Amino acid sequence: ASIKQCCLQLKSKIVKKIQARERQERKRNLFRQVLLAFS
Repeated sequence: ASIKQCCLQLKSKIVKKIQARERQERKRNLFRQVLLAFS
């Protein structure tokens, strides 16, 4: 049971990291699009 819990915590940590990275990418892409639109 404790191993299962550990795996779940690790999984959620990884998922959060991936989501944060995706959000960062989206922000960067949006910024790039805005720059292209104004250039």
